Amino acid sequence: MWLLSWALVHILKKYGCKHRRILDVEYALSSKDLRINETKEFYIEHWPDVAFGNLMRDWLKILKSARDDVEKLRSTFSTTPAGSPDRDIACGNLALFCNGVYKNILESGFRHREDISQYSQWEDVIQAMTPLPLDIAGTLT
Repeated sequence: MWLLSWALVHILKKYGCKHRRILDVEYALSSKDLRINETKEFYIEHWPDVAFGNLMRDWLKILKSARDDVEKLRSTFSTTPAGSPDRDIACGNLALFCNGVYKNILESGFRHREDISQYSQWEDVIQAMTPLPLDIAGTLT
């Protein structure tokens, strides 16, 4: 997902996109500052173009859920010795889980393919950017 985000940012910028959220995503993905890097998920949740936004939010939801479940599976590895039958079962469970996540990601991509295909040109994607909301003082938020 982060690779797709990075690619989209650079393609959109190549076609003249100056949307603040896209620039923020680029900064968050490129930053070596962990505090800034942790904001990536916020920017994906608020991805501004309608062509890819729903796909990005859907993938983020799938991957966040998977991250929580992987933590539970990892605890089995820390409590079972290498080479034990329980460890082999845990490895099998982890493989099945990862295959399921991969399947969910692919299915999501296929579900969103029709929405994305409505935008045949990158300039159309840029035109489909949602405007940033203004705060009470009239400045961009």
